[in-house]
Amino acid sequence: MGFTRLKKIISKNKILIYITALLTVTSDVYEAKDTGMRFVQDIREIIGYEQPILVTVQGGGAMEKRLKLAKLEASNYSIPSSSSAVIKFLSLPWLNSPQSYIANTVHDYTFAIVTTVSPISSTSSEHVFDGGDCRLGVRASNIKKDKMIATFDIVSLSCTDNAGYAYSIEPDYPIGYISALSNPGIDKVKIVDNDSYLTINPDINYYA
Repeated sequence: MGFTRLKKIISKNKILIYITALLTVTSDVYEAKDTGMRFVQDIREIIGYEQPILVTVQGGGAMEKRLKLAKLEASNYSIPSSSSAVIKFLSLPWLNSPQSYIANTVHDYTFAIVTTVSPISSTSSEHVFDGGDCRLGVRASNIKKDKMIATFDIVSLSCTDNAGYAYSIEPDYPIGYISALSNPGIDKVKIVDNDSYLTINPDINYYA
C-alpha cells in the first residue's frame, strides 16, 4: 500500500523530482571542481609557480608596439652572443608576389626589417648591444606556397650602442639566415595566410 502511494506521489511530481536531482548533481560537480581547483592552487604554491603577468604594450602603430615588446622581452636574456640572436619581425614581408624593383630590374624576393630581442656582442671589440638596439635587414626568397615555407637571408646589420654610436654592415652577400626557435639549424621558416596576406607570424620570435 505504501509503495502504491509513493508511486502516485512520484508520478504527480516528476518535474520537481527531476529539478531536485539535477540541482544535486550540479552541486556535487561544482563541489568536486572547487576541491580540484584548491588542490591545483596548493600544488602551485608548493612548486613556486607564478601566474604570468600580461603587459599591455603602448604605441602608435604595430611596428612601434613590436619594438617596445622586443625591449621588454630583452630582460629575459642576459648573455650576449656574437653568432646568433633571438629576433622579432618589425615590418611584415609581403609574400604573395615576392618581387622587388631595384634599379629598373625585377628580383624574385622581398625585404623586411627585424630587431634583436637578445643581446649581441662584437667579435672584434668589447661592444655589447642590448635587445632592441639592432636592426637586421632580411630578404625573403624561395617562397613555397604549397608548403607554406620561405627562406629569409640576413643581408644587413645596424646597431646603436648605449653611447649613441651607430655601427652597420651591408655586404654583397648574406651574413646569416632566420630559423624557427625550435629548429635553429634549418633555414626555412613557416609562413601564414593572414586574410589572404601571405607573411610570417608576427606574434612569435625567431632565431637569427
